[in-house]
Amino acid sequence: MIVVKKALSLFGLWAFALSGGIFSLALTSLSADAAPPPAVFRDSAGNVYVHSGVNPNEHLKVGLIGQPYKKSIKAGACGQISIGTSTSMPSVGNTIVIDGTTIDLTKIAVASSVPKCTNGVYTPTPSGNFQTAKGRYELVGYTAGQSYSVTFSDVPNHFNATVNGCGFAAIKSTANHPLSTASQLTINGTAYTISTLTIADPPLCKKNGSTVTMYTPASW
Repeated sequence: MIVVKKALSLFGLWAFALSGGIFSLALTSLSADAAPPPAVFRDSAGNVYVHSGVNPNEHLKVGLIGQPYKKSIKAGACGQISIGTSTSMPSVGNTIVIDGTTIDLTKIAVASSVPKCTNGVYTPTPSGNFQTAKGRYELVGYTAGQSYSVTFSDVPNHFNATVNGCGFAAIKSTANHPLSTASQLTINGTAYTISTLTIADPPLCKKNGSTVTMYTPASW
């Protein structure tokens, strides 16, 4: 049985019972030993859920330790791939891989005279990859306008997850973020070992106009 209750409701006695595809109004209570899973748990498919300690519409910063971060970067007008830090990625690590070729960033020197890209031409012509005084890496020799797959070997795969209107976040395993290949998951900086997370049935969240309804497993 699935207990249905309004998210943020103060009273949970009245609920709709879903059985055999037929809805009926019922007064129900959970068994004495029923209890929700820990704040962070996973389902049988390997997806991870956060249902406590978070607020609706909040963005969670998720990192997959043991799995490098990958992104597609388009080469600039001079055939350069620019690598630098940002608010979402404060470190680029020491090693990257571009289409199967490993590049050691620690061996790229700061250019004494930084080449300037104008109308698809560098002035002066760089002899190879270089680093700017601000720490940005410019990797040359690529095809202008073409996108390349870049793997940041030392940076955990990271992304954002949004808490829904019912007050829980579903962190789904996808092709870009396969949870099964990561040893640990970090959520807002706190690490969890994925294999040791409690396995439980997840809730469902449905929105009908301005009304948000949370469908909670009877085991909760």
